[in-house]
Amino acid sequence: MSCGNYRFLIALSFTLTAMAQNTASIQGSAVDSGTGKAVPGAVVIASRTTTPAARGVATSGFDGTYQMPSLPVGTYNVCLQVPGDGYLATCHWGSTATVVTLAAGQKLTGTKLALKPGSVLKVHLDDPGQLL
Repeated sequence: MSCGNYRFLIALSFTLTAMAQNTASIQGSAVDSGTGKAVPGAVVIASRTTTPAARGVATSGFDGTYQMPSLPVGTYNVCLQVPGDGYLATCHWGSTATVVTLAAGQKLTGTKLALKPGSVLKVHLDDPGQLL
């Protein structure tokens, strides 16, 4: 390998290290607010509150845990929702987002997000005159 190739590898190594130091991660769990039980399949969304915009998305596992690696540093609103029936999205329906601030290299752990149980209302409309 020539000297120029070694310089490239060293420069690439420094660049990748610098990029990793400017990121952080969030790890936590999604739980039912009433029972404290894990909620699998919940979608966790972290949206940076400042520019440039950044966003991370994760889905909780069978045990309710999730992780979002490699988020750019900054302050984030973290929201939780479950596709389908049974729970209210945490950033809607009168709830507020969980706010977290991430520093370079930080591994934020133990972020517990609680979902409130909801009800599904199904409506059936008869339209014999086909006015709808």
